[in-house]
Amino acid sequence: MDSPSPRRSRPHGWSVLLGLLLAAVGNMGYNLLSADLGYPGVAATFAAGMVVVAGLWVRRERPDAPLVRAAMYALLAGSLLATATSLLIPERLAGYAVLAAAVLVAGAVLIPRDYEIAADILCAAAFIGVGTDRINENLAGLFGGRFLLCAACVLTGLATILTGLWFLMGRQSLAVVGFIGGGLVGAVAGLVFLSHGQIPLGVGTIVGGLASAVFGLGVLVDRQPLLGVGGVVGGLACAVFGLGFLVDRQLLLGVGGVVGALAGAVFGCGWLVGRQLLLGVGGIVGGLACAVVGLGFLVDRKFLGGAGIAGLGLAVGAYGVLLLTEAGAGRRLGAWLRTQRGLPPVEAAATAVSGDTAAAAAPTLPTSIESGQQNTRPTRRRSRRGRRS
Repeated sequence: MDSPSPRRSRPHGWSVLLGLLLAAVGNMGYNLLSADLGYPGVAATFAAGMVVVAGLWVRRERPDAPLVRAAMYALLAGSLLATATSLLIPERLAGYAVLAAAVLVAGAVLIPRDYEIAADILCAAAFIGVGTDRINENLAGLFGGRFLLCAACVLTGLATILTGLWFLMGRQSLAVVGFIGGGLVGAVAGLVFLSHGQIPLGVGTIVGGLASAVFGLGVLVDRQPLLGVGGVVGGLACAVFGLGFLVDRQLLLGVGGVVGALAGAVFGCGWLVGRQLLLGVGGIVGGLACAVVGLGFLVDRKFLGGAGIAGLGLAVGAYGVLLLTEAGAGRRLGAWLRTQRGLPPVEAAATAVSGDTAAAAAPTLPTSIESGQQNTRPTRRRSRRGRRS
């Protein structure tokens, strides 16, 4: 006997948001490719749409079917190939390769029925893209006069890639090496920035490296207070970065840093006090901050890094929506909206409907009983299905 299909019949709010973002990206891609490449651009846009449709088609299969896993691996491998291609081709064509990688990742994200797995895939692709961009930006400097700084940045990029692999493979050792190793190397890079007179960048990098190391230590020993301290310190690092970028008149990066500081504070406090609602709010605010920073990178024509950070923002925001859903924020918001509309709460409305239905279904009492005696047997109400906690 076949096992019943999963109960995820209706998409969550963040999946609808993902569809809208994909539509927006597809529209921008169509305008960009059709304007610059003519008919080949239209063909590329059509191919991108086919990838998304294929992902939705594979989604209809059983989650344990071999086709599902093969399709996910094929799309992720194609995305990795497109990412590597973007590093080898001229800069004027690199944006198209990054767009192709983003579309392939979107096709892979649409396949899983488990929304947490989809967010893990998106987060892994974002970390790998950002790490690859950091390595590509600093690899040539190893043979110049900035060996120590570029070496630290390359090692930080490798640690970022390992963190992305942790989201795919689930091995704790990868997360420990990625967070702790990348944080310590990042602190060294911050000292180099300070030696070159770049005060805000150096201070922010040192504080951010320490936050990453503390967060990785919390993952290693499984202690939520350490995760909370890492989040708060990371928010402080974002504040330093944001103020530094605002002083340099880089508006998008500065605003993203300031919003990221707020997200780090809320997220860290959520870990410290053990409130899932705060974690969800911090995830949504952090996703918004990453989206703004990614847009700033894209404006500066840093396509791979911008797409990676923007994808990370979408993944973090998705985690926030999932946490809010598990914390019952949707039910609370619905109850508040019903109160503002002057309607009774959901429980009272359901009880009233059940009582009316039972009264309508009750048989008519005989005349002798109606006139003389009172029926003391309770009416049997229809049972209601329990809600998920």
